[in-house]
Amino acid sequence: MEGVELFEADQGIQFNGVQTKAHGVRVVGQLGFHFQHYVALKMTIPSPSVLHFRGGRKVIDETVYPDLADLLRDLAETCKTAIKAFYDAGCCYLQLDDTVCAYPSLYSEDQKRQIRKRGDDPEQLAQTYARVLNKTLEGKPAYLTVDLHVCRGNFRST
Repeated sequence: MEGVELFEADQGIQFNGVQTKAHGVRVVGQLGFHFQHYVALKMTIPSPSVLHFRGGRKVIDETVYPDLADLLRDLAETCKTAIKAFYDAGCCYLQLDDTVCAYPSLYSEDQKRQIRKRGDDPEQLAQTYARVLNKTLEGKPAYLTVDLHVCRGNFRST
């Protein structure tokens, strides 16, 4: 995906007694997709919501996307382009890993407080992510199976 970069975050994702490495992804330019690798029959990629959720607004360059709605529109279109590119390269089964959809972040009171603290509404966020995902899948090739892997926040069996 173009327009994003890896960075060292302040902390990793906290699981039950385990914290992941402090790596994050931030938006530094307009989103885009350029296909440059071989694709297998089955591919797994992150669901669109993952780009926004982990860091929220603070990982999105406001000079590039002053309006979050523009980022979400470009995110859906970029993912739609990626899906078509994978299909055109021979992928017939695409799994979207959505570590946000059922992650306790949208349901536990502690995570809801954290989401509100960063300026987002947890209920609205869930609806926003559903709209972006639906937009992403509009017009997908008929012979491409797409599944959504919903993770409940488990890490190394903790």
